[in-house]
Amino acid sequence: MSLGLGAGLALGAAAPASAAYPAAWPAAPALPAGTALSVGTALSAGTALTVGIALPAGTGVVPAASAHAVPAAAAGLAPAHWSAGALLVAVPAAPPRNPAGVGVLVNRQHPLSPKTYVPRLQRVAGTSVYLQPTGAGAYAKMAAASRRAGVTLRATSSYRSYAAQRTLLANYTRWYGAAYANRVVAPPGTSEHQTGLAVDVSTAGGAGAWLARNGHRYGFILRYPRGQEGVTGYAYEPWHYRYVGTAIASAMKSRGTPTLEHHYGVARGTTATTTANLNLRVAASTTQRVLRVIPRGARVALTGKSSGSWHQVKYGWATGWVSGAYLR
Repeated sequence: MSLGLGAGLALGAAAPASAAYPAAWPAAPALPAGTALSVGTALSAGTALTVGIALPAGTGVVPAASAHAVPAAAAGLAPAHWSAGALLVAVPAAPPRNPAGVGVLVNRQHPLSPKTYVPRLQRVAGTSVYLQPTGAGAYAKMAAASRRAGVTLRATSSYRSYAAQRTLLANYTRWYGAAYANRVVAPPGTSEHQTGLAVDVSTAGGAGAWLARNGHRYGFILRYPRGQEGVTGYAYEPWHYRYVGTAIASAMKSRGTPTLEHHYGVARGTTATTTANLNLRVAASTTQRVLRVIPRGARVALTGKSSGSWHQVKYGWATGWVSGAYLR
């Protein structure tokens, strides 16, 4: 559903008597055109609630489960218009393309623009590697936390320029052949390292396990996980971590979202294995009809479509939706 500028947003839910939900907000929040919105609150069912919010052209309404939830106050909305548990949910209508933004999606299908982009960089304290300033600060905090836990993080590589990436790909092609080079090295203009948001970290001495448990707390995700080469386009790299900010990283961790492509709903089709008996449903909700039960240990084909923590899969004769928390 699309809503034009100045349209009203109708929510099919009821507010508890104690909650303050006015018929209209006095001012529309400042959100960029193309932003997808949903309002998720602790509401009881029964009565329709209409909020007269002016939405920019191109805005769409999406299920709360398919978007990252942020506190309403963080979006600049007056707290008086919300109950204590109210959330405004906002996700881009398409994967972010601003190379300076921490949430930018960069892969072969989504190259940098311009391809020769050079970020603003800052040296990570105590290292010889460089990241965008917010990422550098976050990495320094993460490294300090790991030391307190008795684990040493050692950053081995970070920013690489367009020219350096071109040279790296040429060298790998010469040494190992084009097929292998394309599995492990991004073409120039499509590398996360060029954004200044990616860092390679040695996994020795328990660092890999510590990062897997705690990286999201500081805004870092394992960018190329095992079994997702068909989605990311690259072989498993346990050392390659990407700064996406704590909001995205924590949302992906809590939902079991394996890749940034899945997070933005643009994952290409591949396969996964079920870790439990799963209900294959007609839509992405536990209230939807079950088509069939997929046994634990079965291989399913991912269609590339996702909605929050749900993924559309094909299993035998049926295509439906399952929880991504039980896929690996």
